[in-house]
Amino acid sequence: MNILFIYDSPLCPEVGGTERATKLVMDELGKRGHMVFGLVHASRINPDEWFYNNTKIESLYDFLIENNIDVVVNQIAFNYWLLDSFLKNGGTKWRKSGGKIISFMHLDPTPAPKKKIRRYFDDWKQKTIIGKIKRVGLMFYLPFLYRRMDKEYAFSMRYLYDNSDRYILMSRSFTGIFSELAERNVEDKVRYITNMLTFPDIEDKSVLDKKSKMVLVVARMDDEQKNISFILDIWRKIKCHNGYTLHIVGSGKDELWLREKAQDMKNVVFEGAQNPLKWYKNARIFLMASPREGWGLTITEGMQCGVVPIVLNTSSVFKDIIIDCQNGFLANNADEYTKYLELLISDDLLRDDMAINCLESSKRFSPSIVGDKWEEVLTQLKCK
Repeated sequence: MNILFIYDSPLCPEVGGTERATKLVMDELGKRGHMVFGLVHASRINPDEWFYNNTKIESLYDFLIENNIDVVVNQIAFNYWLLDSFLKNGGTKWRKSGGKIISFMHLDPTPAPKKKIRRYFDDWKQKTIIGKIKRVGLMFYLPFLYRRMDKEYAFSMRYLYDNSDRYILMSRSFTGIFSELAERNVEDKVRYITNMLTFPDIEDKSVLDKKSKMVLVVARMDDEQKNISFILDIWRKIKCHNGYTLHIVGSGKDELWLREKAQDMKNVVFEGAQNPLKWYKNARIFLMASPREGWGLTITEGMQCGVVPIVLNTSSVFKDIIIDCQNGFLANNADEYTKYLELLISDDLLRDDMAINCLESSKRFSPSIVGDKWEEVLTQLKCK
């Protein structure tokens, strides 16, 4: 089949999890004989402008027809705007000629937690008098803003479901909340496909002998989304680090604030943004505390390198990856998180046993297994 992916920016696998996951699926489907044309993206400034390999497409419909595109995979399935633009700019006409649409939800569909009120005042000291008055006024407007956001989000779920031939969730545990938001019986169109492993190889258990006393975080420095400050607070609670150092790989808008928060802390190193593979191979423990994830690609990246994860149990999908107390820990609160970290940095035998379980269990997400799931969906659409 001829397959095209659509997104809101050019494909840069180094930027984030969705981008890496997209490239991995493209490569796997290409190996299986499908003609994968890559990715077409819409302009964020002008959604009616579409680009292929950074070259503007004069007619999206003509592009679809000339390249005999059978299936379009929409990689933004949490907001209606991208699919709406696609349909308005030729997608509807193409669909009437037999084209099929898959919308892939890369997030936990549970509505995102609202921004903490204190974060609206992080820059309070830098505000002018007028700026401070406007910020206080915003506090009175927030309930109405949040209500409007919730309505738009629910509308997006309905729109995406109604205008897709298949809607993909990464976990069956997401079915209930998605069905509730979309107000639809979703059995007909919803299918379940996980992300696949990022790296081509699952490490041999001999990698455990080469590891150092390293605790690892790999995340974008966006505290609202990744909750790095929580991990720093946990690290501060640990009375004895037992020779371990916390390494944080990544960059982002809150990096300076997080560095300042950690400046009086021992054994914390910010490594900046870089390819994390060598860090996974060297680390023994991986930490994540995101308030919401659709999958957690960095968890499986670490597991295939024998890094034992401790994850704050905020998304139901984590139970699809981590078998609690066997190949990692799911912590329900700060006290549990601290207890599990202290246990792993002090008990070498337990940690190594769990690391071996990580290597074995990561096979569930190999490209061949996940690729079979994609093949099933494509075959269903072809026969439809």
